[in-house]
Formats: sequence, C-alpha cells, structure tokens
Amino acid sequence: MKDKKVVIFDLFKTLIDIETDETNPLAYDFLSSWLSYQGIIVTPEDFHKSLRDQEKIEYEENPNQHPDVDIGNVLMRVFSGLLISPALDLHALIRETALLFRILTTKYLTVYPQTHPLLEELYKRQDIRLCICSNSQRLFSIPEIRKFDLEKYFELIIFSSDVKARKPNPELFTAALEGMKVKPEDAIYVGDNLYEDVSGAQGVGLKTIWIDRGIDFNFPAGFRKPVPNERVTTKTYFKIPEKIYQLFG
Repeated sequence: MKDKKVVIFDLFKTLIDIETDETNPLAYDFLSSWLSYQGIIVTPEDFHKSLRDQEKIEYEENPNQHPDVDIGNVLMRVFSGLLISPALDLHALIRETALLFRILTTKYLTVYPQTHPLLEELYKRQDIRLCICSNSQRLFSIPEIRKFDLEKYFELIIFSSDVKARKPNPELFTAALEGMKVKPEDAIYVGDNLYEDVSGAQGVGLKTIWIDRGIDFNFPAGFRKPVPNERVTTKTYFKIPEKIYQLFG
C-alpha cells in the first residue's frame, strides 16, 4: 500500500456488544424522579409518551430514506413542553438526561475481547487510518466509546444522528468518506450487519468485511442478499488485519 488507506468500522455488535430495552418502565420511573430533583415535575408515563410523540414528529419531518433523529433535538422538544427554571442549563440538562436514559435502558454493555488487539494492530501501522461510522446517537455513543478507551484509535467518528439518516442510506457512508478525504476504492468497511453494513457500504463502492455472528437477517422483500468481499466469524476475527491487507493489495 503506497498511500494511507482507511478502514471504517461499524460500532455496535462489531467493536462493542450491547443490548437495550427502551420500554423498561423502571427507567422512566427513575428519570421522573431524577428530573424532580432538577425542579421538573413530570410523571413517568407522561415523560415516556412525550418522548415517543416528539420522536415520531422528528421522524415524520425527516425526508431521508432510512431516517434517524437526534435524541438531543427530541429532548429539546420534550423539555419545551415542560416548566423549566431559566436558571437551568438546558443543553447540559439534555446531555445528562440522554446519557442517563441510555444507562437506565441498557441491559448489558461490553467491549469484545478482540477489539483492542485488533485496533492496536491497525493503529500502529503507518499506512492505515481508522474511522467509525455507526447507526447510533452521538450523545449516547461517545461516552460509551470513551468508557472502553476506544476514541484514541479513530480520526473520525460519525453517527446516523449527525446526518439524520441510517445505514444502508448512502449519506452516512458518504459523510465518512468525505470526512476522511478518501475515495471509496481506498477504504474498506467492517461491520456485522449484511443489510445495513455490507449492502450499504457496497452501494457507495466500498469493499466490505462481514463479521458473521450467526444472526439471521430480515431483508426487505425482493432484496438480493449481498456478498461481502471477505467474511470472518467470531473464531476467525483475528484474521481481519490479514484480510484488510489482502483487499488493499
């Protein structure tokens, strides 16, 4: 490889494992109680309903195919309908509420044991640059990336909440390529989801490495299952660097 190449990673189920349950009523009980300490009185049921109603409005106003919202904007709409002291820092309140919501609705969160060795190997090379491109929320995910000390490896981290569009929408992949100032032929995408990651990345001309975790995917009617350039399993995950170098030539 004569010039520096770019490896773009998905985040969740690729580098970090997570499971959430945003319907958990205990989360809204806790949030309602926590907000009362900020002088904001709202029942758990009303907060949950307002959050879903405002999220729905954000989606309806989004013209993108595979749209996404920014949870910060959703919470801004929610709080605009509540009585809030002008002394409160609204932006700080939104950040804190979003992160608390994520913590309360997360059933488990862990980094895969292969993640750090993989990123260390790629990061120390002088001919590789790293990026994250993920269907997720910046307000949630940056703290989770920092929790596992992953931020240091990446030049650019971009989320669907930044562009209001989710993979496989090409807009998110294009934003990553433009942010890294790289052409598709000089980049590879690594992800676990055949539909969102592999088909989406191939749609903008990226080579792909699929991490096959044995999950059955529901594809849209008439959608042809994509064929990744390379496939690894949990047992052959360690071969990702080798496959990257082979694809770049």
